[in-house]
Amino acid sequence: ARLPEAELVEQLELLATLVASALVRARYTEELLALSRLDPLTGLGHQRAFQDRLDSLARGGFAGSALLSIDVDHFKAVNDAGGHQAGDRVLRDLATAMSRELRGGDDLFRVGGDEFAAVLVGIADLTQAFDVAERLRAAARAAGTTVTVGIAAGLDGDLDCDELFRRADAALYRAKGSGRDASVLWEPPVTRPSPLDAAPV
Repeated sequence: ARLPEAELVEQLELLATLVASALVRARYTEELLALSRLDPLTGLGHQRAFQDRLDSLARGGFAGSALLSIDVDHFKAVNDAGGHQAGDRVLRDLATAMSRELRGGDDLFRVGGDEFAAVLVGIADLTQAFDVAERLRAAARAAGTTVTVGIAAGLDGDLDCDELFRRADAALYRAKGSGRDASVLWEPPVTRPSPLDAAPV
């Protein structure tokens, strides 16, 4: 065995320093990218992360997946009564409470001011999605507020992102129309026969 020459040792030390610096920079870049996908108030993924999650599921046509569209009830009144600090506290507490009720593989996102969305996977039937929505509503009540939930499922695997979101949103507005603090499943619109169809020939 021979000791390397001093000049070679210096070159190796310089190379090691450069590699270490590049690795540290790469780690910081990954951390910044991860933070850019998080809502700073709640720590949940925000709109971009939500869209990325939907896009990844869309490759399978959303088979076995469900989307919960969640609104905080009467959130404006919270802000009006206690200011934005009170509203921020409600959102943080709500995010923590609802996150605890999700199953493994499910994700919760904050997609707007008082709007959340949950992406569920491994859903065999609508009852499972409804049960998760009800657990989220119970968690919200335990945290001191109420939420309204619209549920859309891609059990047949033939949906795209826009259609799944449209269905969840339509169910949400039906739930709001029924008095809020409710979970409602999307249902296809009922087509009524035209009077002309029933007319005798």
